[in-house]
Amino acid sequence: MFEYKRNIAIKEYVTKKGEKKYWFQIYIGTDSTTGKKKLTTRRGFKTPALANKEYRKIEAEIANNTFKTKNTAKNTSPTFTDVYHQWFDNSYKDTVQSSTIYKTKQIFNCHILPKIGNDKITAITSEYLQPIVNDWANKYSKLNINSRYANRVFKYAYTTKIIESNPFEHVLLPKRNTL
Repeated sequence: MFEYKRNIAIKEYVTKKGEKKYWFQIYIGTDSTTGKKKLTTRRGFKTPALANKEYRKIEAEIANNTFKTKNTAKNTSPTFTDVYHQWFDNSYKDTVQSSTIYKTKQIFNCHILPKIGNDKITAITSEYLQPIVNDWANKYSKLNINSRYANRVFKYAYTTKIIESNPFEHVLLPKRNTL
């Protein structure tokens, strides 16, 4: 039979209203700038089982290196260029021929990265992208290539949960008049 072992990190406290609640602190690593240990605290659980469930979830995220505090996520948002390099190395370069790799790098280095490469990917909005896409439409005969490649990086960022939504989904691609 399964024997439940009590998690000693779960503590009990009483609220001002006299309710019993549970809380815990968990070690999340060492701060690289100060060298001090970092803890995170969670409070307000109605039962020790609920507190333990959240504790184990955070423990697993720490082990998998996926745990992020709200402040950490804001401060360490990667740039579009950072995500481009991740996408290129992890999901693109092994799927195409070397000549395509060369053309793709040229498109990014000449057209896409100069426009949005230094921007934090979480700060880029569809309103910010629309004038850029319009500019590409006016300057280049192959508008869709720049847009398609930029969109692939945003899709990768969305799939890997770097961003919460893909801003490129709300960008209108201008139609070219061919008279």
